[in-house]
Amino acid sequence: MSTRLADILQSSTCKCQVQLLESLISLILAVETDFSAYTPLFLPSLLECMTNQDWMVRKMAIDVIYTMAAILRDSLKPFKQEILDVLNHQRSDKIKPVREASIEAI
Repeated sequence: MSTRLADILQSSTCKCQVQLLESLISLILAVETDFSAYTPLFLPSLLECMTNQDWMVRKMAIDVIYTMAAILRDSLKPFKQEILDVLNHQRSDKIKPVREASIEAI
């Protein structure tokens, strides 16, 4: 199921990315450390969503990263630089909620 969710999230035809990202946060909070094995599967999608044209998708993807950092810190360590590069870029986003979320996640 997780691979299917990651595939849908990466799909260019997906129009419900915000809702999928919200579901992903709920899933992470429900299973906590059991989700760490899926971090490499979801991270490329999350990084892509963090640069999406829709500001709500960008903010929600940053919120997912924040949730993962709070619960699954060790599973994000190998991807730390990639994540920080995108978050540092989003610190100057034109949309205030995206800026605030990225500063908080950093």
